[in-house]
Amino acid sequence: MSALIAAMGRSRKLALGSAGLGVAMCICLVAILVVEGAGQASLWASVLGLPVGVVGAVAGMWALAVRPNKVLPPPALGVPEWVVDRPAEVAEVVAALLENPDATVGITTGLHGAGGFGKTVLARVVCADQRVRHRFSGGIFMVTMGRDVRSAPAVAAKVNDVIRLMAGEDAGFTDPEIASQRLGALLDSGPRRLLVLDDVWEPTQLDPFTAGGRRCARLVTTRVPELLAGRGLAVRVDQMSPEQARSVLTSGLPPLDPEVAEGLLIITGRWPLLLRLANKILANSALAGADVPAAAAQLLQRLRDGGPAVVDDITGESRRTLDVSKPPDRTLAVRATIEASTSLLDAPDAQRFAELGVFAEHETIPFSLIARLWRATGSLDELRASQLCARLAELALVSPAGTGTSGVVLHDVVRDFLRGELGRDGLARLNGLLVDAVAGSLPPAQALAGGTPGYSGIAWWELGPAERYMRDHLIEHLIEADRRLDAERVASDLRWAAVRLQESGPAAPAADLSLVSTPLATRLQAAVTRAAHLLAPTEPARARVDVLHSRVADDPDWGPQVTALRDLRAKPRLVTRWPLPDLAPSLRRVLNGHRGMVHSVAVAPDGSWLATGGDDGTARIWDAASGEQRTILTGHDGPVRAVAIAPDGSWLVTGGDDGTARIWDAASGEQRTALTGHTNWVTAVAVAPGGTWIATGSRDGTTRIWDAASHEQRALLTDPSGWARSVAIAPDGRWIATGGEDGKVRITGHRRVVLTGHDGPVRAVAIAPDGSWLATGSADRTARIWDATSGQQRAALTGHSAWVNGVLVAPDGSWLATGSNDSTARIWDAATGEERAVLTGHLAAVNAVAVAPDGSWLVSGSWDWTARIWDTAARQRRIIQAGHDSTMSAVAVEPNSSWLVTGSEDGTARIWDAASGAQRTALTGHDGPVRAV
Repeated sequence: MSALIAAMGRSRKLALGSAGLGVAMCICLVAILVVEGAGQASLWASVLGLPVGVVGAVAGMWALAVRPNKVLPPPALGVPEWVVDRPAEVAEVVAALLENPDATVGITTGLHGAGGFGKTVLARVVCADQRVRHRFSGGIFMVTMGRDVRSAPAVAAKVNDVIRLMAGEDAGFTDPEIASQRLGALLDSGPRRLLVLDDVWEPTQLDPFTAGGRRCARLVTTRVPELLAGRGLAVRVDQMSPEQARSVLTSGLPPLDPEVAEGLLIITGRWPLLLRLANKILANSALAGADVPAAAAQLLQRLRDGGPAVVDDITGESRRTLDVSKPPDRTLAVRATIEASTSLLDAPDAQRFAELGVFAEHETIPFSLIARLWRATGSLDELRASQLCARLAELALVSPAGTGTSGVVLHDVVRDFLRGELGRDGLARLNGLLVDAVAGSLPPAQALAGGTPGYSGIAWWELGPAERYMRDHLIEHLIEADRRLDAERVASDLRWAAVRLQESGPAAPAADLSLVSTPLATRLQAAVTRAAHLLAPTEPARARVDVLHSRVADDPDWGPQVTALRDLRAKPRLVTRWPLPDLAPSLRRVLNGHRGMVHSVAVAPDGSWLATGGDDGTARIWDAASGEQRTILTGHDGPVRAVAIAPDGSWLVTGGDDGTARIWDAASGEQRTALTGHTNWVTAVAVAPGGTWIATGSRDGTTRIWDAASHEQRALLTDPSGWARSVAIAPDGRWIATGGEDGKVRITGHRRVVLTGHDGPVRAVAIAPDGSWLATGSADRTARIWDATSGQQRAALTGHSAWVNGVLVAPDGSWLATGSNDSTARIWDAATGEERAVLTGHLAAVNAVAVAPDGSWLVSGSWDWTARIWDTAARQRRIIQAGHDSTMSAVAVEPNSSWLVTGSEDGTARIWDAASGAQRTALTGHDGPVRAV
């Protein structure tokens, strides 16, 4: 967009420059005419006219080709005719906005969650003030949030709407933070503007609109007073003054009995919403020719009968009045007032009104959709439906939509009341009727071959251009109709996603999937989010869908749909002839944090979090589901090379180049203690199964045992080879095995055995689940199985043609797997030592192997920058994981087998979904390779 704006600027300069050049040449010709005569002037005109014509033509063509987007001014915020001025509040808000061009001013009630006090109306009055309009010459932009706008894509969509109004850009952000950055840049560079943020409920709804904007003020309306704490001035709007309330109540009415009028002010609590409804009830009585004072007395009695009862603290007498600070009292008052209004309708019409509660919050409800619903529930034709809508508007139960829009608006307090009356079952039934009423006009969906989970019911993507409301809210209505499976099928169908993308950008399909929130929908939402920056509007417009297809063609669920839709899509269309070089099908996200290589990764026993250690001297705790960083563990003076987590997940231990191991509280991130004694790098740490002791291995040639409670050193084990590269603890915690540079494996504990036979450094050790045997891998190109008691070699596993870097034992102990520098992983029979399978496909050394807790699959990590998941039963490659930018050097599997983590020389650790191979998150920031997980 910046390039386009620059181009437009250049085109205007070029056109102006050519015009200036032409003027200068004309002056020159006049001078020649005067001095030399007409003949010379004619000659010079021919000479000078050619470049002027060429430059002018080029400038004109360029200006036409690069035509700027026309940004229309935002619509003026109108004020209803019946509004009564509230000068004190208006003056306070206006003064705050005029004094500071980047102020944040809030309009709120003193009551959490209370609506109907006129906050939005007051905001509109402020925006209509001529001083405010003059001050904010760049425009006043209003966006309504509401309780239902909660997911990140939905919030981002609201920011996109403001960007679109403000700059004419078709913003397609799905991340509120990124959208916020773009909005902030626009606000910083533009004229003074005012953002009106209506009905904000959460900080996550407000924060994206507060970045940048040195010349932009924010006017916030909210029912959550504490939301504005520390953000700026908050102006409270609660009950009207007696004079203001009386003005609203009696507007357009003949004189009322003073006592009756006063009683109505008391019973309505001077609450603007109820005052307006009471006024319309009496106005309708006047239109019908009734005695208005008598009708007012009857209304007062009715509201007293149905409204809240309050016991006077002094006299103990019960009186009928409304205490607006009490939600139950407000509910009773709303019920009594609405019932008084609907008593002027017959019973079927009152029921039709109640059914409007099914529609979405803060939306104009299209009349055509209301008519469809009422046809299904009450057999009303369009004429009867239109008459009823007009009647409801007369009673102020609904408000007509804005100019040029056929529909009505329902106040959210009234909507909340109706939804409460309908109940969950009633809402589910009505949502089902609404969905079915609309579906009746649509064709069945064509089934997609191999299109699981492609929807094969209703072709919702065939909704007409005027059905915008239904496209925006279909998923909500399906979910509220208890049809979540249908919602998942629709949202997961590429045909639906394509229509939503074309109309509303990538935030729309992402928001739909976020609402569904099933595991499948969550994964597909991540796919849309990853590609969002590439899904900008295209020329021709239909190519935008082709771009989406190209980005998800390798997805396990959307990929088959892309294939099935190739012959159904309109032609011509964009297709990819070669694999896209930037696509990593398994990539989900990259987490930034470490400033260098990630050396080690460990997964918590419950699989909910993991820890990494890096070259930047920190260990970091990350949430496994969201990928968010929970805390940073600082204290090591140098790279953190090893991490292990206690069996109960309450603490963890790290080892670093500063020669220390450190114990940390997993919840708070606070350091409990530092274990000192090593004189060189601590490169291996392990926690005993019971969590009572810790083993650390160091480049100083020692392995040390520490008490986990007292933190005192229990034992010092010296490794004659000079470096214990690997440490493994037996399942019963009674002995440990260490692999050394001299090719020997030393068992220490209640038994002492030295295993000899390898001709090179032992690079990996793994112990069988029952502790009866162990397996080792060595630089001598062999893996070996040993008896843990006698130390006798059971089998030598030969077949690899290079170093064996990784060894694992299956959970049931029946087989083991190895990874080697020869680019293969191999599965071996644990009893016989025979090779069961060679897993080929890697293009470089296999550094690490890990197995799922249920033994159904294993994963290998390689220097070819990929990890690959293999089915252990079929012994075939199941999924290739690509995403690292360098050698993959470590792998670990979460206890429930649902995900795994890899470490790489590129300084990142990445979390991958075990079933699909999709990368859930990437943990970045270490200053060196990740070599242990």
